[in-house]
Amino acid sequence: MAFTNSLPRNCFFHSSLHILLTESRNRYVEYDADWQRRSFIRGPLQPVQLTLGFVGIGELASALVSHLVRVGIHVLIWNRTASKCADLVRLGAILANTPADVAAESDIVFCSVRGTGPITEVCFGGYFVGLNGIVAGLKRNTRSEKGFVMLSSIRPETSMIIAQDFRKASTKYLEAQALLKSQSEDCDIRVLCAGSKSLFEKLPNCFACTKAQFIYISTLLGEASRMKYAHTITHVGYALSLIEALAVLQESEKPVESLSFILDELDNVSPIMRNKIKDIIFHRRDLGGTIRELKDTLKELYEWYPKKPLHLATAAFEALEYASRKGADNKNISAMYDLLV
Repeated sequence: MAFTNSLPRNCFFHSSLHILLTESRNRYVEYDADWQRRSFIRGPLQPVQLTLGFVGIGELASALVSHLVRVGIHVLIWNRTASKCADLVRLGAILANTPADVAAESDIVFCSVRGTGPITEVCFGGYFVGLNGIVAGLKRNTRSEKGFVMLSSIRPETSMIIAQDFRKASTKYLEAQALLKSQSEDCDIRVLCAGSKSLFEKLPNCFACTKAQFIYISTLLGEASRMKYAHTITHVGYALSLIEALAVLQESEKPVESLSFILDELDNVSPIMRNKIKDIIFHRRDLGGTIRELKDTLKELYEWYPKKPLHLATAAFEALEYASRKGADNKNISAMYDLLV
């Protein structure tokens, strides 16, 4: 007790794991009906006694699981290619035989499978998993509270349809869409969430061993996906416009200063956005997501909204394709500046 009382005020002591966590790792954000942002600190931290299950081990899921098992949280995993789970199993994760086995033994199941077809199969069964989908496992799960978190990119309409079957299995449903941001060792990402509020409130404590920030958008399913794609268009559009403007000014005496002057003269550019863009372009800070990830997100956008004339998104995709042909697939969007000048 004396040790706990001697901690700095911005730290909490996690009694079961014997580690210190700063308050920034135990923060979640919520927006009200008028889009007023509220940030909450949940503390002191409670021991994580839940069993977490992950179906599909991609880059994001792998990073999250590796942090969870290192601090002693019980994690079940399944992946179609089992060999990709080897490193996580060595760290302490338990490899299940089917998605149903993960769901039957977990308090919260996270789906991180790519593509609508594979998502449907692991949820409801299909050629590869047979009748052993997640929903079948949840029906065998005797826990009083069960949750399902859709980490996969998914069309809003599809998410709403899938959620109905999970509710029939007495399971809370939450969309959790990670904004494009290059992965760091601490999983320093922002995740937009929509759906079950009570399930959302469990996530900050579950992932307190990471720097992931969870942002609650709405109870309406589909909102997290829509916000993610709107964010991508805005994010890429602003960055590319500044990069190309800087390239045009490259032969002027002071290109950076000239562009700064233009930004300062644009009254319709908010100070926050203007300063953020200056940081990205002038100081070459990491701009979330690689060229390849940005292209993949825009491809999904075209597939899901084929009737919308998204001219800016189309132009952005063509610019990213140009960067790919120049070998910049695994670099962030600031690489476009080097290609243009």
